[in-house]
Amino acid sequence: MCKKKKKKKTETRDADGNLQADKHRFPSGIANLTEWLHENGFLFGLYTSAGDKTCSSGRRVFKPPGSYGHYQQDANTFAEWKVDYVKIDWCGNDLYNAQEQHTEFSEALNNTGRSMWLELCRGYGYPPPPYVAQVANSWRVTGDHHDHWRSTLAAIESVAGPNVTAMSATYNWAYNDFLMTGGQGCPSINPDVPAGHCPGQTHSEYRSEFAIWGITASPLIVATDVRNMTDIMNQVLLNQEILAVNQQNETPAGARLGVNFCAQNQTDTSCQ
Repeated sequence: MCKKKKKKKTETRDADGNLQADKHRFPSGIANLTEWLHENGFLFGLYTSAGDKTCSSGRRVFKPPGSYGHYQQDANTFAEWKVDYVKIDWCGNDLYNAQEQHTEFSEALNNTGRSMWLELCRGYGYPPPPYVAQVANSWRVTGDHHDHWRSTLAAIESVAGPNVTAMSATYNWAYNDFLMTGGQGCPSINPDVPAGHCPGQTHSEYRSEFAIWGITASPLIVATDVRNMTDIMNQVLLNQEILAVNQQNETPAGARLGVNFCAQNQTDTSCQ
């Protein structure tokens, strides 16, 4: 009989409740990683949840802790690590009121004195209520975006809903989720996690994806490997015209103006 060895759970908070980096994945610690990234012109983001567990799989080993009960403590840790971007998801227990919890977490970040971008993900209704623009820099208005046209089309339909982009302004934006341009999410890079961003899209579909993200003023966060830019990634992600449209901070975000139109090819000329 063969027995699979159980992977050891990685501790992620110390005895005082402070978040700790995974020593196997970040042997030098988060602060050192952030310092290196800043020295090389990058910004650094971290992920958490309003509940006691995150939505992350923990590499299929365990559920990493969320920030519930530690909002100010975690915000202080993020500031100490010099984090630039924080995404707060909506998973775990202790999820009771999105507006109260999002506001509390936003205030915790502000209390640190460090400027950190806050992205809200789920918990609120659709279209998003007004409070999201008061407490966050961006808020998700779509489901999880995967690298196939069905997912992209669902995101486009979601962001085209009534009043979805209406609150986007100079410092706050409705967010369409990651761009999957280039198809590198298929297959999965991590052998422990099955591929989920499949089966990829055509070049025309990647162009459509980027155009909609651009005109609706969504933050453009790329989830494919920019260290290995393919021809289609260069063509799409570096399109200066779409980037210029997307970056017009004083211009209202684009929105759907009308409904879809249907047509039919007629063989009976009397119907034309």
